[in-house]
Amino acid sequence: MKTYLSTLCIVALLFSSCDQTTGTKENGSLIANKTISYINAPGSGKQFAERSPISLELTLRSVPEDLDSVIFYINGEIVYSSIERSEKYSFSYSDTLNQMGRRTFKTLLKSKGGTEEENSVSFAITSANEPVQYTYKINATYPHDVQAYTQGLEFSNGSLFEGTGLDGRSELRLVDRITGKVIKSVPVESNYFGEGITIMEDKIFQLTYRARTGYVYDKKSFEKIREFNYETEGWGMTNDGQHLIYSDGTHQLYFLNPENFQKIRTVEVYDNGGPQNYINELEYINGEIWANIYQSDLIIRIDPMSGRVTGKIDMRGLLAPEDLHPSIDVLNGIAYDKAAGKIYVTGKNYPKLWEVSILPKAQ
Repeated sequence: MKTYLSTLCIVALLFSSCDQTTGTKENGSLIANKTISYINAPGSGKQFAERSPISLELTLRSVPEDLDSVIFYINGEIVYSSIERSEKYSFSYSDTLNQMGRRTFKTLLKSKGGTEEENSVSFAITSANEPVQYTYKINATYPHDVQAYTQGLEFSNGSLFEGTGLDGRSELRLVDRITGKVIKSVPVESNYFGEGITIMEDKIFQLTYRARTGYVYDKKSFEKIREFNYETEGWGMTNDGQHLIYSDGTHQLYFLNPENFQKIRTVEVYDNGGPQNYINELEYINGEIWANIYQSDLIIRIDPMSGRVTGKIDMRGLLAPEDLHPSIDVLNGIAYDKAAGKIYVTGKNYPKLWEVSILPKAQ
């Protein structure tokens, strides 16, 4: 079973390496602890709402006689520079990247003699808006195999596909939506733990948990065509028609080229309170990424360009008392039947699959 504190511990260390770093370069070498400057603001690990002004400040313990310039960088781009001699330099910065997540603030102190001193801290940009709150309505209920430890759920041309997990029990399945019966299946290698799936054209892509190995299958025959690799653990997976998109249990989403599996970009997911950790199973619905949050009854809606959490869906109450059994686990599995405009949800070892409508929560 996927453990709750595997790579999820990484997210608790989001800014563990963000302590202010300093050093002086002499003859091209960076010498630590031989510094005359330090960053006053922002504090390491601070969070700021998008578009809000951020104070950048550098203080000099002593001002070199041969001071040449002071330069401020955000993520490697110059945002401020000065050739004035001063004990303190400050600049009000407003972030315009329209992307949530971490920023690196670096200062560079240069002397006419060629000595350079660097300082850096990291901070984060969060959403300026509280996510819209949603609830749901059940439209229809169908049987679901209680032995299916659901990791991925996907509709394609009216057919329901499911990826299941657990060591030695992981499969790719074609499932009858009405009866819940497995029409066709292929096992994942016994030493791999199956994870999320997605379908692009005539191919099915499937992740594995810790092996950093994925599979590509022929959609019709389930024949394995090839394998591919990725940099992190694999959790949930979807696609936007151009890229494979996968999660690794942190607050990050990774966009891959579906032909060569090279990483195109990484998106950090934040709401107005900070990073949204434990992102699990994914589904791409009408230009948004929907994601189960592991160990919760929450589905979030994500802007795939900025990483901003635009909505949160409270799915509590799906299970009735008679649905509970010893092996039941957590909500996980979102499928969108695009042709019919219908959304389906289930969970790991859940006895039911539900067709649901999503509704704004009454205030």
